[in-house]
Amino acid sequence: MEQMTVHQTVSRLGEWLEEGGYSQHTIYQFKSTTKQLLKHMDSEGIREFNTTVGLEFMQKHYSFEPDATPSFANQERLRYLRKISEFQLHGTPVPHSRRGAYAIPEAFCEATDGFLAYRRFEGIVERNMGTISLYLERFFSYLTAQSVTRIPQITPRHIHVYMIN
Repeated sequence: MEQMTVHQTVSRLGEWLEEGGYSQHTIYQFKSTTKQLLKHMDSEGIREFNTTVGLEFMQKHYSFEPDATPSFANQERLRYLRKISEFQLHGTPVPHSRRGAYAIPEAFCEATDGFLAYRRFEGIVERNMGTISLYLERFFSYLTAQSVTRIPQITPRHIHVYMIN
C-alpha cells in the first residue's frame, strides 16, 4: 500500500466523506479540525501523524483532557482523528457503528470463531462479544492490507505498528 503524507490522507478522507454522503456539518467540522491539525503539525515540524500527535493537538488546541469525559465537540474531533489513523492503516476508515455480522477477512475466520468461542467459554457476556468482534475486524483488516493472510505471518512489528496508530 502506497504511503501517503498526512496532507494527502486528510484530502482523500475529505473526498471519501463527501462521496459517502456525509452531512455538510460533518464535512465542515472535519475540514475545520484537520485544517487546525495540519497547521499545528506544520508549525511543530511534525511530518507523520499518529495518535500521540493527535492527542497532543487536542490538548493544545481544544483543552482536551484525556482523563475527563470529552465534550460533544471534542468527541467529534476525536472521531475525525481516529478516521485519519484508520485511513493511514487501511486505505479507508472502518465503520464504527453497525448492526449485524462483522466482516472478518476469510483467512482469519477460523481463528476468530475459535477465539470468540473461547471467550464465551470464559464467561464474557454476549453484549461484549460485538466489541471484541469489532476490534478483531479492524486488526485483521489492517493485517490484510499489510499482505498478511495467515496467523503465523503475524509479527510483533505488525502488532506494534497497529497499536501505535
